[in-house]
Amino acid sequence: MSNARVVAVCLTGVVVSLILVGIVSQTLLRHVVQIVPALFALWLVLRKPAVGAYAATPIFAFWVMIMALIWLYLLGLSGIASGSYSAIEIILTVVIAACSLLGITRSLRIGRPLSRSMAVTAIPFLAMQIVFMVASFENRLQSF
Repeated sequence: MSNARVVAVCLTGVVVSLILVGIVSQTLLRHVVQIVPALFALWLVLRKPAVGAYAATPIFAFWVMIMALIWLYLLGLSGIASGSYSAIEIILTVVIAACSLLGITRSLRIGRPLSRSMAVTAIPFLAMQIVFMVASFENRLQSF
């Protein structure tokens, strides 16, 4: 399977897993907002693999970090990602992290890892993911 195809599958895995977390935790709208940057990156990977890989890399890195914070909380080592997590949600954190780690390794194989094109694409996608994550916690979304 080509690297671009693996990146697309990994992005799809992250998206589907986050939707499942939203269903299980009854926070579907929040999670739909959170996946928007990954959907844009997936669209790019399918059309222009090199650019899409640069867009996907920070998305994957972001979700690895979030999953690590959840695991640190579950192990009692951090309070940043506090909350209650069901067994299904914990399993999905493993799936999200695995998809993200594989996605990072395959994304970096598609283009030159530290090129100017990567920075021009990756930085806005990281910013977009952060903005959408923050927006997903806005109280206005809770009323829908």
